[in-house]
Amino acid sequence: MIEDSESRIRREAADWWSRLRTSDRAEVRAAFEAWRTEDPAHDAAYLRLERRWDQSAFIANAGVSRSRNLDLARPLWTRPGARVAALAAAIFLAVGLGALVIHRSGSGLGSLAETRYVTAPGEVRIVTLANGAHVVLDGDTAVALRSSSAETAARLERGRARFASPLSGGPRFVVAVDDRAFTSPSGEFDIDVGPHLVSAVLWRGSLDASDGPAAIKPARSWPLRAGRRVSFVASGEAREEAAPRALRDWTQGMLSFEATRLADAVDIIDRYCRPRIEVADDLADLRLTGGFRARDCAGFTKTVTTMFHARVVRVADGTLRIVKKP
Repeated sequence: MIEDSESRIRREAADWWSRLRTSDRAEVRAAFEAWRTEDPAHDAAYLRLERRWDQSAFIANAGVSRSRNLDLARPLWTRPGARVAALAAAIFLAVGLGALVIHRSGSGLGSLAETRYVTAPGEVRIVTLANGAHVVLDGDTAVALRSSSAETAARLERGRARFASPLSGGPRFVVAVDDRAFTSPSGEFDIDVGPHLVSAVLWRGSLDASDGPAAIKPARSWPLRAGRRVSFVASGEAREEAAPRALRDWTQGMLSFEATRLADAVDIIDRYCRPRIEVADDLADLRLTGGFRARDCAGFTKTVTTMFHARVVRVADGTLRIVKKP
C-alpha cells in the first residue's frame, strides 16, 4: 500500500509539472499550490522531480555537449509536436544523464573544511554535498563552501549560484556576500553578485536576507516569500519586488531581462562571452527587456545595438565595448 501511495504521488507531481509548463492561468497555479501544501510528501515529490529535470538541462552547458546545437537544448514543451506525456516521462529518464555533470565536494559529512569552486566563462556546474544539499554555479562564478550535517555555509565571491536543500529535515544554508547574509532553513534560492548589484530570489521554502555589519549600524532584514526578489545596489539601497518566473531559466541556458539596466544585463551575459563585453557609461542606465540564449553573445550585442542606436568597438585589450553611434 505504501508503494502504491508513493507511485500515485509521483504521477501527480509529474502531471502538475507538465501542466504548469503548458498553462500560465492563475487558477492552475492556485490549484497546484493547494495540492502541494496539502501533504509534505507532495512537496517533496515535486522538489525531487524538478531537481532531476534541472540537472538534465545542465547537460546543454556541460563540457560533454558544448558542441551541440543550442536549438536541441530548448525545453521540450517549446518544440513543435511535443506531447505532455512524453515530457513527463523524459524527466524520469533524465536522472541518470544528469548525474554526468555533478561535481562532488571534497567535504565529508560533518566536515568544516572549506572548498573553493570556480567556473570558467560559459561553464555551469553542479556541486552536490554529502549532507544532501546542492549548489549550481553559473559561468564565471567563485564560491567557497563548507558543510556539516546541519548546515552548509557559503561565501559567494562573484557570479551567480542556485542553492537548494530538502524542505524537511535538511541542512540550512547560510550564504555570505561581503557584509550581507542570506539564511534559509530549507528551500531553493538564487544569489547573484555582479559589479553593480547583489540580488537574491527565493523560489521555494524560506529565505531571510540581511545586511550589516551590525557593529557599525543596525542590521536590516528582509524575510522573503517564494517568488520575491531583493536587490542591493552599491549605495546600500535595497528594493524588494516580484521576481519574473523566467529568471529561473538560466540553468537551462536562457537569460531573461525585464526592464533591466543595460549595464546589469551586460554583466550577466559577460559571464558567457569571450572576448568580454562592456557598455559605455552613457548607455548604462537604459532598460532592456527580452530573452537571449546565454552563449549567443553576438546575437545579444546585435539586438542591443539595434535597439539603442549603438555600435560595438574593440578597445585595446580586446574587449567589445557598446557605445553610442556618432
